[in-house]
Amino acid sequence: MSLLKEIQANAAVAWSPVKRRAELLALGSKGDGGVGFENNGGEFKLVAMDLSDPSRGMVTLGSVKTASRFTSLAWRDVPRHHDTCPYGIIAGGMADGSVSLWNPALMLDREPGTDAPASCEIGRITRHKGAVNALQFNPHEDSAHLLASGGSDGEVYIMSLEKLASPGVFTPGGPTTPQAQVNEITSVAWNTQVNYILATGSQNGTVVVWDLKQKKPWCELRDPARGAATAIAWNPNEGLQIATASGDDQHPSVKLWDLRNSTSTPLAEFHDHTAGVLSMSWCPNDPGLLLSCGKDNRTLLWDLFSRKTVAELPSDAPNAPQMGSDQFFGGGLAGQRRWNVQWSPQVPAVALTCSLDGKLQVWGLSGGGNPACRPPKWMRRPAGASFGFGGKLVTIANPQEPAAPNGDHRRFIHMQRVVSDTGLVAEAEALDRSLETKDFKGHCEQKIAAAATAEERSVWSFMKILFEKDARQHLLLHLGLDAEKINELNAKFNPEAAAAQNAATAPLAADPAQGPGPHVDPVTGALLSDRIDSGMGAEDVFSSGFHPNGGDQTAAAASPASPLSDVSALAAALPSPLEEDKSKRLDAVPAPVYTEESENTLMQALLVGNFEVAVNCCLAYNQLADALLLASCGGPELWEKTQRAFFAHQQRPVMRVVSAIIKNELTELVDVSDLAEWRETLAILSTYAKSEEFPSLCDKLATRLEAAGDLHSATLCFMCAVNVEKTVNAWCKESEVEARTHGHTFALHRLVEKVSVFAMAVDQPDQSMGPEVAQRFAEYASLMAAEGRLDIAAKYARFPDLSCAILKDRIYNAYPMQGYQPPPFPFDVVQIQTQAQIQQQQEQQQQQQQRQAAAQQQQQQQQRGGYGSRSHPQMYSGPPSTGATAHMPGMPSPAYAGAPRPGTGFGPPAATSASPAIPQASLSPLASAAPKAGGFPPDVVPGSTENVGPQDLPIVNAFNDLVSQLQGLPLTMMEQKQLQEIQKGKEIMFTKLNIGELSPEVVSRLHEMVACFGQRDFGSAQGIYVALTASDWAQHKDWLRGLKSLIHISMKRFR
Repeated sequence: MSLLKEIQANAAVAWSPVKRRAELLALGSKGDGGVGFENNGGEFKLVAMDLSDPSRGMVTLGSVKTASRFTSLAWRDVPRHHDTCPYGIIAGGMADGSVSLWNPALMLDREPGTDAPASCEIGRITRHKGAVNALQFNPHEDSAHLLASGGSDGEVYIMSLEKLASPGVFTPGGPTTPQAQVNEITSVAWNTQVNYILATGSQNGTVVVWDLKQKKPWCELRDPARGAATAIAWNPNEGLQIATASGDDQHPSVKLWDLRNSTSTPLAEFHDHTAGVLSMSWCPNDPGLLLSCGKDNRTLLWDLFSRKTVAELPSDAPNAPQMGSDQFFGGGLAGQRRWNVQWSPQVPAVALTCSLDGKLQVWGLSGGGNPACRPPKWMRRPAGASFGFGGKLVTIANPQEPAAPNGDHRRFIHMQRVVSDTGLVAEAEALDRSLETKDFKGHCEQKIAAAATAEERSVWSFMKILFEKDARQHLLLHLGLDAEKINELNAKFNPEAAAAQNAATAPLAADPAQGPGPHVDPVTGALLSDRIDSGMGAEDVFSSGFHPNGGDQTAAAASPASPLSDVSALAAALPSPLEEDKSKRLDAVPAPVYTEESENTLMQALLVGNFEVAVNCCLAYNQLADALLLASCGGPELWEKTQRAFFAHQQRPVMRVVSAIIKNELTELVDVSDLAEWRETLAILSTYAKSEEFPSLCDKLATRLEAAGDLHSATLCFMCAVNVEKTVNAWCKESEVEARTHGHTFALHRLVEKVSVFAMAVDQPDQSMGPEVAQRFAEYASLMAAEGRLDIAAKYARFPDLSCAILKDRIYNAYPMQGYQPPPFPFDVVQIQTQAQIQQQQEQQQQQQQRQAAAQQQQQQQQRGGYGSRSHPQMYSGPPSTGATAHMPGMPSPAYAGAPRPGTGFGPPAATSASPAIPQASLSPLASAAPKAGGFPPDVVPGSTENVGPQDLPIVNAFNDLVSQLQGLPLTMMEQKQLQEIQKGKEIMFTKLNIGELSPEVVSRLHEMVACFGQRDFGSAQGIYVALTASDWAQHKDWLRGLKSLIHISMKRFR
């Protein structure tokens, strides 16, 4: 506790109720500082304090002289008068019996350097016939205009300030009711929860609680010692609790009353003051704290819940002074006595005190108290939250403090799973379903339909192609090349060939009812029809002169024709492409030259069979087609040479493709292809490349695109080449760019989704995709764990790095999943030197220094050596122990054995590994002689039920039946492991039931549980189990562990 501010002022004081001006204080002087019985009036003053200023002084904002001294002061923010009184209304109780009303805004808003106007006083009410000892405004917003006053004349008045020009005044009991209190009124207090309840305290120690609605007293609280009720205060949070202070020096006390229970006996009394209590204030920010000051020069801070004083404000006069004449005439230690304490209504942990020597002090109460006491409410968190692994959120809520010291102190804890990104979780779940069902094509179709960009759509289109059986054919379709549609163009350039193809592929239909027959020309159709209809046989047909290729053979003989007449006729029937093609013409190709010399040379070469000369002659005269025809007769070398010459003369781009196809030079085609037309190049590779060449050629094309800066196109070609490393690296680069525009989480999910599906397409596990992918997958697994999807997180924490190993261990301990094997512990277990070994070394040193003691210890070791000779199971295979001398005599080392993991998977991480190899030197030989599981004597058979009474046999039968039913189900690996623990716990429970170690309460609960088993109500059974763990865990935890696993598995399997 520390003194913050101080001012010399013998005055009544009131805190500012306005939150924005909480630093203001209103002072009404109780005297002018004169000596003796002089009365020169009073002074109204406003002061301000700056708590950030280390100096202790206060600033006076204005003051006004008054004709009478102040005896009490009250300040209230009245909503009805905000327009005219924005800083509220101050009421001053005067010594002459009047109540003055002040508007602080007129003093605060005046021009700098000018005096406060006398018009600050906006009203005066004169009803009391003596000094006004107590004033208080109603604390409720809707009744803030009501002011209660109590005077030395024993009168209590309620003043309504609804109309400041003409305030209304009435008494609590109405005009016809005689005043109940005839003694001097010392204090008044409005109820903090009910706006029409008012309490008044009098000089004779009686506190009257008034019901202003009924206009009569509700109850009276009397002090048996009849000491003056110097102060009263209502609980800020509970309207039925009130505190009263007694000014009797013989019986000083602070009493706490609960009006629900009794109005004659207080709930609690506090007697730390040794002289009468003068003032009291209940903390508005913490109902458990109360300040009081008394004639013993002590100012105490009470904790009402512990009923103790937790702090005391420093005083210059720690001991109560002796009575003397100087105390009545302005001198002595009594002048330092504090007569008023008030908490600040707006600033927590700040209070003021007024003393008889004219000091007004402002104190900071944060610190300096009893360190073991309860922290004040403003220092306690009203609520708290903490995130845990697996998307768990634990929240705590501290409700309002209970009013009574013996009230309920329970706190509320809530646990829930929080999903911060529902969209991400939904997409992760959709991906997980596709991976589980292996519906990769369906997943790709969904991604294609939902793609926001053309690049994303093309990636998933290529991904879908990888899952097709005829992937290269589907690749051509995706590139816009449909073989069926291209085949339809044949009818445009060769109608007869198209008709013949249609006739060859169309089904035969002799019966008109079965549909149209094969396509034939009309003449042939008519002739065949006549032959068939007339019953002509094969001999008749052949003798008729009909020829299938030439019509009537006799007509053909009569008019011989040129061998090329049929070709000419066919050429004449073909449509001219030039007549229909209106596209842009390419550059003209040099036409062939035909001369007599070239014809003679060609003829001579043909006559002697020199095809090479003939071909060279044709090439020289640009007769390229003739050269190719002649080269076909001249052997492979001439054919290849002529091909090269032919393609060398061609300038059209398509001929470059034709050359690569004919010569099987696809590698050279990829090297010189136009990267802007990479799709055509990819189509050529898909059509003509061999299966073993296709990946390398696609990779070569992708490398060129990557070098040219077209990363997206290169990625698509890498996908076709099944180059996993470069494809994934390209996606990682794209993910970094995408993260800057769409966020890191969005980009990470897109990357993991593509890599996961691509790994399935190329049948390559993602664990082999490099450290960068491992890092991304581990990050994604952590993200899924943070969203509460531990099952999904476990599937992505598959990499052998440390971060995934730690994550897998945390997932296993937090979420026992079906079929999920315990992962290895991510850290190495290091065996350190045991305490017994250290003690052994110290003992050996002592043996060397003290021979006599060493001999005695050696004898003890030999006696204990007999335990080492007994046969007992070893923890690991190795050389036999050298004896029990490895231990300090008289102090066997404990056996460090791993505790069994509970069935829920929440066991310690160290228990995940199988029985660790522990140095045998750390094992006590006595460990082998330990009793069996459950701590039963050796003569007790585990699981025996021969002594179980017939009334308890239903417990045995129900548990055996339930375990048998579980054994017949296809359990997971983890459930099978838990079933072993269930069997062990069941045997221990049966054994204790058999030998009578279960209390009647435990047996009764087991009967209730087996009844729930019979109804398949495992939820109620779990509630009974929780009750058992709360009351009997220490005695029966050895079988309650298995019972938990039994209920857990049954809830899943018998739903």
